[in-house]
Amino acid sequence: MNRLGIYVVYDREKNVHSYIENVLEELKKYVTSLIVVCNFDKIEKGLEYIQPYADQIVYRENRGYDAGAYKDVLSGFEPMVFKGYDELLLTNDTYFGPIYPFSTMFSRMDAYECDFWGITRHPSGEMSDGVKYDSHIQSYFLNFKKKVLHSDDFTSFWLNLLYPTTFQEAVQKFELGINHFLREKGYKGAAYMDLHVPNFPLKESENPYYTHSLELVRDMEIPIIKKKIFDLGNPGYINALQAISYLEENRIPNVKYIDEWRINSPFSYQEVKRFVDSHEKIYIYGKGMWGRNLAELFRQQEWEFEDFLITEKRENEDGCIFSEKILSERDGIIIAIGDETIVEEIYRNILSVYEPGQVLKSNMNQ
Repeated sequence: MNRLGIYVVYDREKNVHSYIENVLEELKKYVTSLIVVCNFDKIEKGLEYIQPYADQIVYRENRGYDAGAYKDVLSGFEPMVFKGYDELLLTNDTYFGPIYPFSTMFSRMDAYECDFWGITRHPSGEMSDGVKYDSHIQSYFLNFKKKVLHSDDFTSFWLNLLYPTTFQEAVQKFELGINHFLREKGYKGAAYMDLHVPNFPLKESENPYYTHSLELVRDMEIPIIKKKIFDLGNPGYINALQAISYLEENRIPNVKYIDEWRINSPFSYQEVKRFVDSHEKIYIYGKGMWGRNLAELFRQQEWEFEDFLITEKRENEDGCIFSEKILSERDGIIIAIGDETIVEEIYRNILSVYEPGQVLKSNMNQ
């Protein structure tokens, strides 16, 4: 199979993380040529994780998110260049893998009757701005077969695609846009998860890899795990931790690359571990979803925390009221709340009593 692969990387600090090498090493087995696009001007750290596998590294301004990167690279080719390839794979750095070798997925999807395919399918639903959408193939991994790749329709889509200026626009214009466009032109799309009978209900608007990562890797042998599932604000965060536990218990290779991403935002796993190791007692400020998810991580890691801290207590609610609790200088507080304004207010309140080194504050801008 003569397949062109384009892999997009973005990092605020312009670093390439080691898990990317693992992905690229596996992807390289299934593409003839691999172009890695960095949505920044230079790699500060981690070039060695890309260089052995990339046939070309492209640096560009982060304009238009992944969609803009694909558009820029694809528009740089003469039409005849695509004639030399049977397929095109567009993918990015938003997942860990392979959990299982890609060979099963590629061989099954090569044989499956479809014109383009991905890994997971999102059910129909409605965006936060009220825009309704149909069931579609998710865009972090999209493979286009020859019928699409060699068509004028495909060229037309990229020529007419406007650079998204927000993440929501990127979803609408690229992920939803290309699915709708190709379906309207009569092309058939499929997801690898379509080949399996799900043993979980997918509700409208529910993202499968957010809420059912355990079932995807355990029951469907989906070969990747998305990074976003380790955000504390993910309603399926506990399910994500269960997915890691399953991989560890079954000694599935490459789990080591995921191990230290048990929390990805708004802190890093390493930050939390260092904070736990350097304080005698830990308190979690906040008992909403973020606080409960962080408490679950503590339980899984067998870390101890003393209690939840709260600003005021509702009827029958446990936890300590912050103003009534006296901590020693060896104790630490982790603020686990999803509203940045409230986080800052709580942070200022804590610093009126305790030292900055006693507080780990979430950073919503990571």
